[in-house]
Amino acid sequence: MIVARVRGRLGNQLFQYAMARTLALERGTDLHLDLTHFLFEDYDCRLPAFRTEFRIAGLSEIGPRLLASHLSRAVGRRTAAGLSSRIDERIIGRLDDDRTYVREKPKFVGYDEKAAESLARAKGDLYLDGFWQSEKWFLPRRDQILKEFELKAEVPPAMKEWMELMSVEGSVALHVRRGDYAQPGISNIFGVCDAAYYSRAEEAILSKVQRPRVFVFSDDLAWAKDNLKLKSEFTLVEAKGLEEYHELLLMSCCDHNVISNSTFSWWGAYLNRNPEKVVVAPGRWLRQDSGMEEHDAVPGTWIRV
Repeated sequence: MIVARVRGRLGNQLFQYAMARTLALERGTDLHLDLTHFLFEDYDCRLPAFRTEFRIAGLSEIGPRLLASHLSRAVGRRTAAGLSSRIDERIIGRLDDDRTYVREKPKFVGYDEKAAESLARAKGDLYLDGFWQSEKWFLPRRDQILKEFELKAEVPPAMKEWMELMSVEGSVALHVRRGDYAQPGISNIFGVCDAAYYSRAEEAILSKVQRPRVFVFSDDLAWAKDNLKLKSEFTLVEAKGLEEYHELLLMSCCDHNVISNSTFSWWGAYLNRNPEKVVVAPGRWLRQDSGMEEHDAVPGTWIRV
């Protein structure tokens, strides 16, 4: 059995599912998702909107002490018989019920070969706790994962209208992530892609795409309208009446993508099925002074500027 902790917003959820589902498929076992994180957040797990296959983990799958640890963190306390401190110090350790606890390396984004090798040697039931932000974690089952990231429900009319507009040749989905990224704390880790980045990204697109038509996605369209200085014609995508997963999939409908340092637009570009797509990503995913390390977070075929 594989149990995976799911937390964060949609882009993070997709990475966590992709990694855990791949591991479950490779081992021929069931996947259970620990969704306790969402009991204390103002957003939900959006994975059920896709053709995903999992069961929701209950007390017996999570374990009482680990569940108590999660709940204590959620209310700002590190209790539960010292479990939080003990497991935080280990990449791979044993839980009291003889499951193997696998935690992503702290202050790290991407793919860790040593951790992958240790994970391959781990036996029995596993509990996964990490963000696993690299395609390398799910490459062995990539085709299956892409199928499971299709919508269960029919595409709504508002999404179909945008899809028709984006069907023009040379369409480019450009994503501007601000919102929480512009707030203290998160901005100290990721930083915000500025207007100069998007100008450089457009130059990269123009070197490969004739007469691009840009569609701008953002959680701050007012900023995008006032600050983007693009040479190309662009349209602000006001996705009224659509869920965030509709917006993500709309980005994948364009021919090409310019992404921000966001897992949301990462997946918008990754799910783009155009075999000749051009994807432009930030040269740095994290701030240089963040104290964090990145490795293989962005596919090698994408252009970084």
